[in-house]
Amino acid sequence: MDSPVLPPELEREMFETAALLDFRTIPSLLRVARRVLEWIEPLLYRVVVIGRSSQKDKAYRRALELKPTVLAKSVQHLFVIDIDLSHWLEDDMNSLLQLCATQLLSLASFSSAFYKPTLLPVLLQAVWLRRWAGRLECLFGGHSAVDLSFPSFPVFHTITHMDIFDHFTDENDEAICAGLASLPCLTHLCLSYSTRLDPIARILIQCPRLRLLVLMDVEDEMINEIAENPPTMDVRFVVSGAGSYSTDWEVGARGGTDFWAAADEFVARKRRGEIEASRFLLDHF
Repeated sequence: MDSPVLPPELEREMFETAALLDFRTIPSLLRVARRVLEWIEPLLYRVVVIGRSSQKDKAYRRALELKPTVLAKSVQHLFVIDIDLSHWLEDDMNSLLQLCATQLLSLASFSSAFYKPTLLPVLLQAVWLRRWAGRLECLFGGHSAVDLSFPSFPVFHTITHMDIFDHFTDENDEAICAGLASLPCLTHLCLSYSTRLDPIARILIQCPRLRLLVLMDVEDEMINEIAENPPTMDVRFVVSGAGSYSTDWEVGARGGTDFWAAADEFVARKRRGEIEASRFLLDHF
């Protein structure tokens, strides 16, 4: 039966709450009634991960072709794991980003084929962007071209959480550190897969607004060594394994406890004296 038996506002709230509590119920909810489809379909595309599931990649491409207006008002969190694996055309990917840029809250990618200087003009439209993950070198076309300053690239001046996958070198760390210090809203920084520890203490000194700096790596031996011999005793410094990064990112995008939330709680407990000051290893993944 398609006729509502509850006030529309209450019925809509109930369906939206159910969809947000468990996004896996959305496909079933879409079939309840046309009005429910109109309410719930935007939630289906609120978090988009490309390059993990061929079935979902095809569905997203089809939505881009047939329902661009739905995507334009729906996508808030976008993770491009790998363009090549997803078989998305670069133009289609750029079109998707252009569509959702104005309401995008978080953007992440491992793919050097995605982050390119050609994306910079599109990202200028991402005025609400709060979380960014990727390689600055790819986005700007080389470390010498990285410019996080305002007004050169104002997008990053709204960023609160940044995950940098660049490898720090003698040639780039000074420029990156200076750029990070210029970001007025940055409170959470993750350096991934970087074997150089020299910049850690400098970043914490130059960025007093930072509440958390996470050093992340996939190798257990390395993270254990760093945790036992940290480059700083700053309470804001945390060492973590990488685990399934993209899965964890999606958990956070959907409101769950990701590594950021876990690390925040870890630091809070250290400040309260519930965790030893000499402990830096986060057991999250």
